[in-house]
Amino acid sequence: MILHVGPSRLRLPARLGGAVERRMLELAEAQARGGAEVIAYSGGAETGWGEHRGVRIRYLGGSRAEFALGFVQDAARRGARVIHVHNRAEIAWLARVAGIAPTVLSCDYHFEPWRRFGGLRSATKTLWRRCLLAADRIAPVSEYCARMHREYWQLPESKLALIPNGVDCDRFHPNAALGAAWRRLFGIDGKPVILYAGRLCEQKGTDVLIAAYRMLRRRATLVVAGPCEQFGRTGQSALAAAVRAAGGVYLPPLDDEDMPGIYNACDIFVMPTRELEMFGMAAVEAQACGKPVVASDHGGLRETVPEVAGLRFPPGDAAALAEQLDALLERPIARWALGAGARENAAQYSWARIAQRCEEVYATL
Repeated sequence: MILHVGPSRLRLPARLGGAVERRMLELAEAQARGGAEVIAYSGGAETGWGEHRGVRIRYLGGSRAEFALGFVQDAARRGARVIHVHNRAEIAWLARVAGIAPTVLSCDYHFEPWRRFGGLRSATKTLWRRCLLAADRIAPVSEYCARMHREYWQLPESKLALIPNGVDCDRFHPNAALGAAWRRLFGIDGKPVILYAGRLCEQKGTDVLIAAYRMLRRRATLVVAGPCEQFGRTGQSALAAAVRAAGGVYLPPLDDEDMPGIYNACDIFVMPTRELEMFGMAAVEAQACGKPVVASDHGGLRETVPEVAGLRFPPGDAAALAEQLDALLERPIARWALGAGARENAAQYSWARIAQRCEEVYATL
């Protein structure tokens, strides 16, 4: 039995976003399809059970700390072969103390969660490193993420085992009819569509994309879909208003089931992240739909958006982003060629392959 546990703030399935929650559940689904018995743990209003695409979901209520303690108590009764923890290093530590099962810690963020409390920085960093070292394997989602962990935490190489994020290639694939239906739904005219899907914030470079779009003089339609600042937030922000003011279309967070449609509706996908982009799941999902990606030359995007799948630009440089977008808008054949390369690149991140990679890591425990 494989137990998956991670953030408890968004209830599974997290249909309106939450990259870690989606990674956890989609990996669990792939493992279940491969014949494994899998349970995914989720926060919930009350303790109980659910099911999603072959995966049993165990709901536990309470605060972050109460959820972690409740998981350890519940997991101790399950006879797990492995506990796959997502971003919650303190749960890996608790599982080690309780002696439940070997742990793998997938992570896409290398800082300790309490680093904003400057006065406690030294103590909290020491505490979090102890939690990290309690995991049998630490699994960064990219080579860039692994390098950040090595440098920041001074981890022994024997602890690290790369496990990338994945993409459901059965759900995300080219579908011209679906894309056309979504264009009609939102009244998008015949101009090319530039899409960004994800959190609207400066870290993700939303302001850079808006500035670049203004330079294009509306030669295309910009569509931005996602929550303002944080997943789970429904309010709007100045950035959402700026998208509309620039002539673009802003869509609040879409249901997860709608994402294949919006990807297929676009001609170019943009990932303009400024910093701390460890992988770029949305960029890979867009590639699986056959869409070229224009991404900042930063972090994990250097790995997930190779030259055969798209173009890159210096982080924060709106003029350079506009230039790359303009180049693709002028060359439909180049868009098609990059789209074909994008789909081929995305295939290496299929969840079936990532599930097999997990088995390779589990076998070393």
